[in-house]
Amino acid sequence: MPEPQAILPLRALPADAPLPFPVPASFHPQAPGPGGTAPATPPNPTPPQPLTPAAPPSSSSTRPPHPWEISARAWLESFPDGRPPTEPEGASFVLGRMGNAKEALSTIINKLEDMQEAVEFVTEQHDDELWEELIRQCLQKPEMVGNLLEHTVGNLDPLYIVSLVPDGLEIPRLQDRLVKIVTDYRTETSL
Repeated sequence: MPEPQAILPLRALPADAPLPFPVPASFHPQAPGPGGTAPATPPNPTPPQPLTPAAPPSSSSTRPPHPWEISARAWLESFPDGRPPTEPEGASFVLGRMGNAKEALSTIINKLEDMQEAVEFVTEQHDDELWEELIRQCLQKPEMVGNLLEHTVGNLDPLYIVSLVPDGLEIPRLQDRLVKIVTDYRTETSL
């Protein structure tokens, strides 16, 4: 099935353009009528007027914007970079606005795999249970535990996170990350 094309008003089509829909034979001026004879042409037929393209809507249109246009524009402008989100970003945004913070957090962690976004989301929510949920979900993936340690400086106690790590769970680059956390902490306290 061909892709549907934009529907244009007939006045926007050039005079010699084929019509975008089939025309029944009974509407053709030269087609035989019901009695089998061609219809009589009126004496002095007026020549067909050339069709002119429709003028594009002007920006000074008096039509007020539709409420959906206003909502869509406000939704797009709510994103800092002004672009519509990808599917998981959009899902996490909508879930967060609907009050399903745990589902939104799960989408950010499992689909986007963006720890910085997850920490920012939990920080904005001001919910201690959500911090626990963040830690619980990160403990299922060793790489996420390392990312959590890097991004929660100032929000969570890294020793608390490390104490929750099950025995035998190998966290990539754990020593490097802990050294960085301790160094950052010493720099912060010396200021």
